[in-house]
Amino acid sequence: YCIRSPAEPHRGQCEKIVASVVRQLASLRPDQPILSPVVEQHREAIDGFSERVVLELLAEYHAVAIILDALDEVNYEERQTLMDVLSRWIQKSPSLLKIFISSRDNYDIVLQLAESPSIYVDADENAEDVASFMQAAYFRFFIILSSSTAGLTCDGLKRKPS
Repeated sequence: YCIRSPAEPHRGQCEKIVASVVRQLASLRPDQPILSPVVEQHREAIDGFSERVVLELLAEYHAVAIILDALDEVNYEERQTLMDVLSRWIQKSPSLLKIFISSRDNYDIVLQLAESPSIYVDADENAEDVASFMQAAYFRFFIILSSSTAGLTCDGLKRKPS
């Protein structure tokens, strides 16, 4: 979600990131009604972030996993605010809350998460996994392409039955 981009500045702002989490927690599925903490505090939940609304929403679930991709893309000041907010949510959550963060190894993020369980992965460690995935994806694509073009000649015309 996070990105430092002039085209989408909201994707690097703490309040907008938290509002996105609220929107996602507000309903179990798109076809189901919005949960009561958001209905009761609709304007507060949509216009800005309210820790109380988030905690009430968290109480609606047995467990919640929040996945925050590219935290390092949030500017430094906003990132500090966001990490403080996430830390408070973990401390105050009435249900099991797990937050998964992907980020580059920025010093402030590493220091903030020093006490948290972390898995560090760098390009050297996952190069083989990426290569395996790419090879499997290539073969899958090749098989689909081969089966969809089995009845075609090189010039794209259908073959005549023999």
